[in-house]
Amino acid sequence: MHEGAVTGKRPLWRWALARLWHGPDRAAGASAPAWSGGIGGLEPAEDARVARRIGRFIGLVGLFVGAFVVWAYWAELAEVSSGQATVVPSRGTQVIQSLEGGILQELLVAEGEMVEPGQPLARLDPTRTQADMDEVIARYQGALARKARLEAELAGEGEIRFPEELDLASEVVAAERTLFEARRAHLERTEQDIRTSLQLVGNERSITEELVRAGAASEVELLQLRRSEADLRRELNQLRNEFRVRARQDLAETRTEVEALRSSLRGHEDTRQRQTLRSPVRGRVQNLAVTTIGGVLAPNGELMEIVPQDGELRIEARISPRDIAYIHPGQRAQVKITAYDYAIYGGLEGEVVNISPDTERDEINPEEVYYKVFIHTDSDELVVENGQRFPISPGMVAEVDIETGQRTVLQYIIKPFNRAREALRER
Repeated sequence: MHEGAVTGKRPLWRWALARLWHGPDRAAGASAPAWSGGIGGLEPAEDARVARRIGRFIGLVGLFVGAFVVWAYWAELAEVSSGQATVVPSRGTQVIQSLEGGILQELLVAEGEMVEPGQPLARLDPTRTQADMDEVIARYQGALARKARLEAELAGEGEIRFPEELDLASEVVAAERTLFEARRAHLERTEQDIRTSLQLVGNERSITEELVRAGAASEVELLQLRRSEADLRRELNQLRNEFRVRARQDLAETRTEVEALRSSLRGHEDTRQRQTLRSPVRGRVQNLAVTTIGGVLAPNGELMEIVPQDGELRIEARISPRDIAYIHPGQRAQVKITAYDYAIYGGLEGEVVNISPDTERDEINPEEVYYKVFIHTDSDELVVENGQRFPISPGMVAEVDIETGQRTVLQYIIKPFNRAREALRER
């Protein structure tokens, strides 16, 4: 054996490092001089060079490890809770009904059509409703004209001031004007008759007073005339008072009737307007129940449904009970629609708005329990870089990532070790 070939275990591993450092070709081509001296069979100069390179290598590794630890200590990653979700309408499906029912006169939309708020959807036959309304209008106008007449009579005015909402040329106005003039003429004639009688009795009383002073007539005759004169004056005052009292009573009743008819008229007007069914939201038509013109819609019957699509989606996510403690309203969420590749189309930003108070069980797999977490998105469509838009519709399936906090990379690395340590402490 060569003198410098074996000096213990150290020359062997240094020879191995030399082969890794310089390569097998150089080690094979310089075998005689490489093992002729130095520590471990290497030349002293070569040995020092290898040691320095090994030291540099170890220093670089140490520097890299140190830098990685510092970065892992400060670098934070978002913690998320994930779950499966479904896109549902933000307001829930709107059911279009008719309170009174009726006969379908016109259907203005089709299945799947997009409608806007306030857009007419269908019209019902207004014949019966309009007839009832016309009757109430006639009664209301009659009461309104009567009220104006009674107010004029009570105030002692010479003409009636009808409200502007009445047609001054209508039969109702003409009839009340004729009645007003007739009643006023009757009152004036009656008053005139009483005044004439009062004047005659007054003249007779004056003559009788002179006769009594002359002794040609008795005091009894004079008292009778004075009594007659007082009765006529009382009758005149009573006529005026009775006229006003009667007018006041009729006016109070008429005012009550006017208010009742006005309220009834508002109700009939509302019923007439409901003969045209309108969309309460922006959305799509579905489940048309009656499509035949002339078909009967029962009272409170459903005509169709509107699925809202008003720019804000509601995501209903299923979150495991083990994650629910870290979720609360106001947290941001990322919604990934499974129908669109997330890497290409991206996702929707949203916010947690509500959490179900208790867990629910899956209908197919009762062993699976979950909390419902509701998320409102900022948009109802995906927009790619070229501006192309892809709508999101209720019923689509999604995956949600709810940001529950921040954790450093180092915490992620040592988490398995912490779990192992806790496991070793168990009995």
